Amino acid sequence: MIELLVAAGADATASLSNGQTMLMIAARTGKPAAIRALVAHGSRVNARENVLGETALIWAAAENHADAIAALAQSGADVNLRSLELKFPRRDYGDGKSGRFTVLPRGGWTPLMYAARQDAKDAVRALAVAHANLNAVDPDGTPALTFAIINAHYDTAATLLDLGADPNVADARGMTPLYAAVDMHTLDETPGRPAPKPADALDSLGTMERLLAKGANPDARLRGIVLERVHNNGDPVLGEGATPLMRAMRKADVAASRVLLAHGAAPDLAMKGGVTAVMIASGFGGQVRFAEYNPHSGTEREAADCVKLALDRAADINAANDAGQTALHIAAAQRGEEFIRFLVGNGARLDAKDKQGHTPLDVAMGLGGGRGRGRAPAARQEVAALLKELTK
Repeated sequence: MIELLVAAGADATASLSNGQTMLMIAARTGKPAAIRALVAHGSRVNARENVLGETALIWAAAENHADAIAALAQSGADVNLRSLELKFPRRDYGDGKSGRFTVLPRGGWTPLMYAARQDAKDAVRALAVAHANLNAVDPDGTPALTFAIINAHYDTAATLLDLGADPNVADARGMTPLYAAVDMHTLDETPGRPAPKPADALDSLGTMERLLAKGANPDARLRGIVLERVHNNGDPVLGEGATPLMRAMRKADVAASRVLLAHGAAPDLAMKGGVTAVMIASGFGGQVRFAEYNPHSGTEREAADCVKLALDRAADINAANDAGQTALHIAAAQRGEEFIRFLVGNGARLDAKDKQGHTPLDVAMGLGGGRGRGRAPAARQEVAALLKELTK
């Protein structure tokens, strides 16, 4: 039909008002023969439409059309040509202008990034065969591997790893694919948006295992609070120097903590301010947002299990942060009696003093900054009574 129309005078290079070409439409429907016919009659393989700057190859990738990708690549399409970088006001965490917002994708995406976001595994393989850059990053430093993970496309993430994607490419805030997988295992409650329900053979925990087996650094550190996305609240407690293990312990995620520690995660690393994973599991920074109805917030028993895993790997239960607070200081303001008995039973010092000279008992009585954020805690009489009993 294309040949008949061209023979009758149709222009194969024509485009719609927004710059969409006939080749883009053929790529979107996945017709290699139509692609080859249009290219033969002059259609430009690297033409961009005018809205997002997307190409025919991007459209084929997003629709998972492997044969169309091969036809375009054979016709000279640039497999790494990016969409346009978008311009809009950038808002970072804590600007106070909105109760909920998301860092929007800034464009500048390669076809592989579209394929990863859309769970287009056939397209991912076809692009790899055509020598697409598996480790290219968007303007926020995010690679296709991370896009697959944060969209719960874990099998696609595994495909990228098997094809040679680097598991240690970190975005602008230092978040690696491994940190993203840990984050996805215990997502925060997002009002109005349920968590994604993956239907893959792999889950987030299996993805952690796969990443670590491929050489992911279990101790890669954040450079700042992670970028907010739809299912991510940009937790300000986990900032510069935070590790995947700290993120797991923030939600008392026993399964993720076990995987990370089994693969060599260091339990005593400290983020800025001297805060360790054990301190975070002990309640540093206060309770997790929406903890009262978030099924992924973790119980006190699970928090203790996380600490036990770290202690089994020689974590220092009496390590102190820059304010001189130990895990027991923090727990005295945040955790229950069972957790506190657990810490003391595992060697936490009752006589440890912070930089203000306060013991965990003082914190329980309402003195000092045991909340872990520099604020005086409320008095907790039952905890104070327990600490007095344990001190005898």
